[in-house]
Amino acid sequence: MSDTPSALSPSQTPVGVDPARPSIARIYDGFLGGNNFYEVDRVVMEKIRAAVPEAVDIARGNRGFHNRALRMLAGQTKISQFVDCGSGLPTAENTHQIVQRIDKDNTVVYVDNDPVVLAHGRALLVENDFTHMVEADIFQPQEVLGHKEVLAHVDFSEPVACCRWARCTTTRATASSTSCASTSTRWHPARTWCCRTSSTPKCRS
Repeated sequence: MSDTPSALSPSQTPVGVDPARPSIARIYDGFLGGNNFYEVDRVVMEKIRAAVPEAVDIARGNRGFHNRALRMLAGQTKISQFVDCGSGLPTAENTHQIVQRIDKDNTVVYVDNDPVVLAHGRALLVENDFTHMVEADIFQPQEVLGHKEVLAHVDFSEPVACCRWARCTTTRATASSTSCASTSTRWHPARTWCCRTSSTPKCRS
């Protein structure tokens, strides 16, 4: 893949990350043009692109919608709290960068249970008081929305956006995304926004 950035060296590995084991989060970051991946990830990226030539376009199209939706929410609604479920690795134009560019006091809570994502995310977000990384299973929406760290930073009596980007690729993911939407709207039905995208075989037809 000639347009793939150079892979990281093992010496650049955060604590808790195995550079010998591929990570879907790092692979997705690589498709977006990031460089937070290792040689083992690059090999998998090559295989994916051989099987699905449009994989990079799908990833970048998803990210484009992510950017537009967040600009709309932060700029045209009263939303100031964002829960990003299955956030993936920090890359260009993250959720907090987009919404805090519009209002620096906007609160963002990233939720993931991938040790790769948690290690990189916490390292990069340590100096941002309005952005938080929470470890939880995004396929358990009640766990996410009831998590003590989520509740510490998100006031569900106020408007909130619950986001799930490219996480509806399996039956389990689709069911949990629907459950997350219904759960969050039950908490505050009039002012909850649910944003989600999906990549399925239909996208290729």
